[in-house]
Amino acid sequence: MFKRLTFILSVFLLTTGFFKAKLENCADEEFRKNGKFNRNAEYKSVEKTNKEKEADKIFFEKEKARCLKKGYKNSLGTRICYGVAELNLNSNFKSVKVRDIPQSENNKNYKKFINQSLKRKMSDREYENQYSSCIKLKKNNNELFEAKY
Repeated sequence: MFKRLTFILSVFLLTTGFFKAKLENCADEEFRKNGKFNRNAEYKSVEKTNKEKEADKIFFEKEKARCLKKGYKNSLGTRICYGVAELNLNSNFKSVKVRDIPQSENNKNYKKFINQSLKRKMSDREYENQYSSCIKLKKNNNELFEAKY
């Protein structure tokens, strides 16, 4: 009776998700490099003041004159030359740093995500893509995959 109970208990423990599959380990390790878990700061968009908009217009005109002085005659060369200034000119918002994000917070968020079930992790599109790339890696180079994970 005791042997049978031990057997049933061990089967239950091994099949309830205490051990991850190699594919899941692969996806977890590669997903660690994701930008969600490697952020340094948090930013928000704020509308530019009229003074900043005027400064952007002046910068754009200076950049345009500099590009024309260089001798860019065709419209494509000119557009490439002052494209950055034009992007600033057309934008009414700027990014402002709200706070720094410590590495401990990134690690906490990563562990919280990784401890979820595979089904919940797969609902994240980026994780799903990483998991499928691990499947391709295993399919194309099984020996390397087995050695690494």
